Amino acid sequence: MRVFIFIFIALFVGCNSKKDSNVDYKDELAMQKWAFDTRYVKTIDDNSWEQFKIGELNNYEDFKIDFTFISTGKPQNCTLYSKGIFLNSAIHTQKEVKNKKKILFRPNVIPSITITLIQAKTNKNTIEIEISDMQEFTKICGNVHNNANGVYALSE
Repeated sequence: MRVFIFIFIALFVGCNSKKDSNVDYKDELAMQKWAFDTRYVKTIDDNSWEQFKIGELNNYEDFKIDFTFISTGKPQNCTLYSKGIFLNSAIHTQKEVKNKKKILFRPNVIPSITITLIQAKTNKNTIEIEISDMQEFTKICGNVHNNANGVYALSE
């Protein structure tokens, strides 16, 4: 009987670890310096580029996402406000943890889409942007941002 009580206590203590139940996503997001207040640029053609930048607001509670289409004319901006989560802390496989860092954003004005920011650990100078529904995205941001999906390089 003592053995069963000991096993029960061990399982109870092990399953109620604060480390497992109290994950602070804000702290994990704050450690992702590569993602925030850094400009990334994607070349569309010889005369146009898409620029991407994320800023944190309210101590990593909210985020400001800026897409800027730059061409020979006036730059066209699309600013979205969003919530975000560091995916490696929520849903992942061991292979993804070793090879990629992902942050998922859900814009307030377009809650039906997600914007995923991906950094491969093998190349820290580029990121990949995945927008789940480009049609909805361009309804809000405009057709000039129809090339927002894809790989962006760190802007110097």
